[in-house]
Amino acid sequence: MLMTVVPAGFPQTLNSQPSQAVGLSATQLEAQSLNTDDGPRTKKASGKHKSRAPAPLFRSEDIHPDVAVKETAVKEIILPGVMHLEGESLNALDPSRAKHIQMNNGGSQSVYVSSTEINRIQLPFNNPKVVTSGDLAVDKSESSNNVYFSFKKDPHPVQMFFENTQTNSVIGLQLIPKTALPSQTVLIDDVTPQSKSGAGFGAAKNLSFIETMQYLQEVTAKGGIPPGYSVIDIALKPITKNGFVLTVDKKLSSEQNDIWIYKIFNPLKTRIVLQETEFGCEAGICNPDVLSVSLYPTPAIEPNGITTAIVIAKRSLK
Repeated sequence: MLMTVVPAGFPQTLNSQPSQAVGLSATQLEAQSLNTDDGPRTKKASGKHKSRAPAPLFRSEDIHPDVAVKETAVKEIILPGVMHLEGESLNALDPSRAKHIQMNNGGSQSVYVSSTEINRIQLPFNNPKVVTSGDLAVDKSESSNNVYFSFKKDPHPVQMFFENTQTNSVIGLQLIPKTALPSQTVLIDDVTPQSKSGAGFGAAKNLSFIETMQYLQEVTAKGGIPPGYSVIDIALKPITKNGFVLTVDKKLSSEQNDIWIYKIFNPLKTRIVLQETEFGCEAGICNPDVLSVSLYPTPAIEPNGITTAIVIAKRSLK
């Protein structure tokens, strides 16, 4: 008689029903393995063949916050004597940036400002006389056209007046505090109608038109600021024009016109000579808004050299 010896510790069930495994197909063996004394078991799906829900279709017309980009209107760029790119007016109010407003002599407007941060007002004239209540902390300097202010306590609407000590013109702002607003900047243009005489040129008011232009060009070329003008910050990237590179240095603004100061760089390996007509005339037609052009100290620029173009133009109030 044959006997099967099972090693110690080896499961005895292997020898309990040896004949049941004979002649069974793979399918039958698999079905048998899924049945136990506790009932049938469910076969686990393989990870390789696990079904997945189809990815949703990407629809360009739907709103996708994770990739959405705010549509920003192209800003208008006006550089007298250089270029004019159409776009949204730079004077348009933008809550996320500086507020640009226009005012007449004696007028007053209301603006929202921060109740918790320091705010700035840029005026069209230097060293203004500031008149307001004691509810504001005000800071300014004689050589600047900027006025800084903040609310001391219990913020509430406050009126502030600014007087031009040279012309005695007055403009006013009602400052309305808002807690949610960050620090605000208010840029003011005085658009009070002026006579066609030399008014607004300070010491040059008794000069002829040509003498006035020469006076303004001379003061600006020497690094000065003519009476009645204030400095306006202009932040633009360099511009390539007629083979040279132009950068806006600064703008001087008055009640009547603007003085644009451009730095001209020669990137070429040859000497170039500029003409005044390159800043205001095109195809023989000159821009009537450009009043005067000068090149200082010289119109000739050596390789890697720099000169200055001073363009006086009528005020751009668009």
